Amino acid sequence: MADEDESAKLLALLEEQNRQLLSDTRAVVATALVGSEGDRGTHAIDQGQSKPSGINQSAKMSPSTCNDSGSVRGHDKGEGEGNGEGDDLLQLLEAQNMQLLQDQRSITAIASSDPATKPSQRHRHSSTSSAHDSISVHSGDYDEGTAEQWAEVLANFAQWYKRKYKRLVDLCAAGIPPSLRCVVWRQLIDSYSRNERARVGNIERTDGAPAYAQLISTDSPHDKTIRRDISRTFPGHEWFRSDEGKTTLFNVIRAYSLYDTEVGYCQGSPFIIGLLLLQMPEEDAFDMFVLLMREYGLRGLYKPSMADLPLRLYQLEKVIQSTFPKLAEHFDEIGLKPSMYASQWFLTLFVSSLTLDCSLAVLDMVLVLGPDFVFNVALAIIGSNHDYLLRSHFEQVMTILSGSSLADMFKGRERNLIQSAQKHNVSKKRLAQHAQEYKEQLQREKERISELAQSQKKVARLEAENAALKAKLASLEKEYQALASKHLAVSVKLHDQEEKVEEMVIKMSREGSASSVTEVASDRSSPSCLPTVTEDNAFELAEGEQGAEPQFQALVQGQQQFVPQVDGDVQK
Repeated sequence: MADEDESAKLLALLEEQNRQLLSDTRAVVATALVGSEGDRGTHAIDQGQSKPSGINQSAKMSPSTCNDSGSVRGHDKGEGEGNGEGDDLLQLLEAQNMQLLQDQRSITAIASSDPATKPSQRHRHSSTSSAHDSISVHSGDYDEGTAEQWAEVLANFAQWYKRKYKRLVDLCAAGIPPSLRCVVWRQLIDSYSRNERARVGNIERTDGAPAYAQLISTDSPHDKTIRRDISRTFPGHEWFRSDEGKTTLFNVIRAYSLYDTEVGYCQGSPFIIGLLLLQMPEEDAFDMFVLLMREYGLRGLYKPSMADLPLRLYQLEKVIQSTFPKLAEHFDEIGLKPSMYASQWFLTLFVSSLTLDCSLAVLDMVLVLGPDFVFNVALAIIGSNHDYLLRSHFEQVMTILSGSSLADMFKGRERNLIQSAQKHNVSKKRLAQHAQEYKEQLQREKERISELAQSQKKVARLEAENAALKAKLASLEKEYQALASKHLAVSVKLHDQEEKVEEMVIKMSREGSASSVTEVASDRSSPSCLPTVTEDNAFELAEGEQGAEPQFQALVQGQQQFVPQVDGDVQK
């Protein structure tokens, strides 16, 4: 702890000395920056022509940018010669700063080598010295007035961010000088993150990962996918087609996939990382990408679930409806949704859709204003093509908003794009309102899905009950068929028995009649057996013959009553 306190005190002393030297030399620096038109440096992002100036070229570099380890961008030793007394004084001051920087590196190297050191801590140690060293490079990038303003900004950046924020935004909108972009970006990220922490509290962190050198030497489960996608990143840029460029880009992407395992790898990240590599060394690009993901809320877009992307697209749709209502109606008529053309805008911050110059200008403004500036740029793009889009069909609209024509449209017009974007008022309050609407809509959708799931469970239960009832019905029908068959057999048998009984009755009645006739005839043939009919018994004989008939009828009726009794037993 004592060593750390001593290092911190020494670092603070060195930074104070650097700030004093910077304050004394601003006038000389401004003169040197506008000295000679013949000394103009090449732009850091000249597509397909030059290697990015941020790549480590230690054999030709002076201590000038934000690389903690000393592998930094700068200018050749012969650059700026002939500037006379101002150049001599500038070289003297740079020599003094070099000595201070060498002493400071012994401290920052310790911090950089500690795997647990946070990216923001690793670059914070060198941010001040990098700022004033960088002012002396690429002398022809901007005029004298701009040079003096940026010298003042970098000398008192915290004060500018707090008290002169609108002027700082205007300076960034006018364009950050390429030679200063690395250190200005660092300062903007630090200031924005401090402001966001004060506004929303602690921000989600993923620190505590191994050092960068260890990360790039470790295999990642995403290596195969990363190698496949690298060739699709800046395919027209010469450096990214080279083995060095591909290896550098691969290293940074792999390192982050291991550093933040929850996010891993997302296809939009190579474009932003590639843009950073065009401005700074490899490890600095990794540190800045970590801060972009963490402080600017890009992690929610890059997680496997991409949970924040539908929210951004919903907000964009609502913003378009309120800004361009007729165009929003036209988009609805042709079935065009923001997810069809704007997903890459949010995932790559327009790097995959615009030229590198436009992408850098957009990133300048995103860093100073926050990630919500993407909505302003989206409205500027749509608004600049409003009339054409209003009379175009689906394929034509998609060609304009997602094709290569978008990059051609704003090529060399990055300032116009930024100015148009600034005219649109997309406030945080407005976006927060749409975010709340989206959450409520999402909640209603969840409730609807929950109700649907419950209904499906109820339907499944009723279907199961219905299936059980059907099975029971089938069993009853089977039993009924068996009983019906048995009933039919018994009925047939009873019918046969009825016929037999009737035949027997008829036969018995015939036999009874014949025997009666024979007996009567026999009796009549025997006078002694025949009754003597007199007036007294004639009536009795007649009644006896009539009484035989009811007895026969009773016998027949008794046989008929037998059949329904058998049927009743069968039915029971």
